[in-house]
Amino acid sequence: MATLNDVKQQNKQAIIKLLFLEKILSKKRLALSLGLSFASLTNLCKELFDEGLIIEKEAIISSKAGRREIALEINKNLKKIIGITINKKTTTILVSDLSFNILNSVTIETQSSDQFYLDNIINAINKISQKFSLSNLNILGISICIEGITEGIYNNKIWTPPLNIVEYLTQKLNLIVVMDNDIRCNAMFEYIYNQEPNFIFIKYLETGINGAVILDGMILHNQNSTIVDIGHTIVNTAEEYCDICKRKGCLEKAISFATILSFAKEHFQYDHILVNLCENNPDNITITKIVEAVELGSIIFNKLFKKIASYFAISLINTITIINIKKVILLGTLFNSNRFCTYLKSNLLEYELYDIWQNIEIRTQDNNVLAPIALGINKFVFEHYNIKNLLLND
Repeated sequence: MATLNDVKQQNKQAIIKLLFLEKILSKKRLALSLGLSFASLTNLCKELFDEGLIIEKEAIISSKAGRREIALEINKNLKKIIGITINKKTTTILVSDLSFNILNSVTIETQSSDQFYLDNIINAINKISQKFSLSNLNILGISICIEGITEGIYNNKIWTPPLNIVEYLTQKLNLIVVMDNDIRCNAMFEYIYNQEPNFIFIKYLETGINGAVILDGMILHNQNSTIVDIGHTIVNTAEEYCDICKRKGCLEKAISFATILSFAKEHFQYDHILVNLCENNPDNITITKIVEAVELGSIIFNKLFKKIASYFAISLINTITIINIKKVILLGTLFNSNRFCTYLKSNLLEYELYDIWQNIEIRTQDNNVLAPIALGINKFVFEHYNIKNLLLND
């Protein structure tokens, strides 16, 4: 049973989260939004103000007569977060404030030699900490955004056997360390930075076709950490079996970047536009050049993009139907192509009479570098508000 102190902590956490998402609010707006009495809200805000967690801003401008309300906001300079983004090739380490302002970042090579690699990460963190006079007293923790499936401790895609980077960094640096996969971290960034509380997030990049769901500001999980496994939904049984899911004609097998590049090399000599873009060298073929060829009017690759858009539309409609969240955010290189987006929109309108496209937002730039900061804010501030962690002096 929750104690009065538990309730107080929960209410303070709710105030912090709401202020973080809404940026600036008055006490009256906070009280109305959270269902608290103005007196209770005032007492809680006084504690948060005394603790340095919130600060007062200039009075809110209003057309109504009477005393103007004082604006409150989170003190986003209170502490810093160290974010680490790991993929198969590179590892980026950065330090940021709670407003996603990057103070410094370094990138190192991701290596299979666990001890040497982990020590390189620690050395990079120590150098950044020394440069900005950071210590355990003004760092909330370390948050890791990693490519591939993870349950928060291990990752099977980057290292074999799996490497327990969380435990190692925790022991060596005496800081709280959390980790999640890049898809969910990106989705959390969308939630916090762009204030989207409910949406399906789908990423279509070289690394694959994956998704995540944000529901009421919470990342949804299942035992396999793959709530939106859109990449392995079957779209055409005439296609080959997928090596990963063992399904015949899944979306990943049909339209992955590897499949597109293989098709491009096979048909390279028949498309003069791509030949010219690649200077008559098939080794120069990239997804970006294929997109450019499509925009320049390549018949072969426009036909391919129409087929890809059709498959993607089928999987997207099925995903929206199952998850039952209408808002969708799509991120990927192919969405740089106006023609691909046109084909996708056309297929969505053809396959379902409800206008799905009106609820879709396109992202062409990957925010992987800032994604671990979003994970850190969610874990250290939203989910596990603890005054001992947030205050400057433990």
